[in-house]
Amino acid sequence: MKWLLGAVVSLAVVAAVIAALAGHRFVLVAKGDVAVDSYPAPGPTPIARMNAGERATVLSCDDLKSYPAVHVRLANGTEGYVIEGRYELAAASIWNRSSGSPVVFFCPKF
Repeated sequence: MKWLLGAVVSLAVVAAVIAALAGHRFVLVAKGDVAVDSYPAPGPTPIARMNAGERATVLSCDDLKSYPAVHVRLANGTEGYVIEGRYELAAASIWNRSSGSPVVFFCPKF
């Protein structure tokens, strides 16, 4: 039984190390006019716009077959995809829960 407890503790330590090295929390910061397309499937027209300086919580970074998209939640609660526009992803520690974003393991460099 002690070996089982040791194995569980070892796995928890390995998972924490992997999360610390590979996981990130991100906030999207608009650097100009940024269009937010509908989620879960982008539509023909944007559902919202972000102005320079506005921030959005990054929920995930998704591969939509032919292009990468950042799934965000705006301050008003609206969820959508940012596919293009001038923005940056500001990283926060995975231990910092104040950003409100989940831990993301894949976010390509945009």
